[in-house]
Amino acid sequence: MDPRNYVEQLAWMFFLKAFDEAEAVRADVAVFEDKMVENRLPVELRWATWSKMTDRPDEMLKFVNDKV
Repeated sequence: MDPRNYVEQLAWMFFLKAFDEAEAVRADVAVFEDKMVENRLPVELRWATWSKMTDRPDEMLKFVNDKV
């Protein structure tokens, strides 16, 4: 694999992590303001959900490749 592909993939991963953190802040603010918030991504696709598969790296890779 060409090293330039890794840069693209890493950039995408950093974006997903930052997006998940921004969504968490948005949800916290909504709770504080007693407002409803709608997730922009399904829960199963959020970084906080699938990044916990570190004990199952093969499943994690398959999930990221197939779903994310």
